[in-house]
Amino acid sequence: MKIKIKLESLENILNLSDSFCTIPIIMDKSMMFGAYGVGLNISEYIWYQLPEECKNKIYNYKEHTIKAMIVTLTNISAYSVSLSKNGK
Repeated sequence: MKIKIKLESLENILNLSDSFCTIPIIMDKSMMFGAYGVGLNISEYIWYQLPEECKNKIYNYKEHTIKAMIVTLTNISAYSVSLSKNGK
């Protein structure tokens, strides 16, 4: 699943193709979904918003994958979600 979101003036794409996640729930300007096994790629803007506890876990365990979490995106001005299945 790819989720394309626009937050204020930034446009980002979350590529969840190689992970497991739930279908997003969208209410007003917020989107929530569960994510499992998502590759971690954090921008400076997001890094500064993380609690120190999360930063320490990333430093100490050198984790680059989110094992399981509920992701909440707020203040979304536009979004598109595409689902596809690659057949072999």
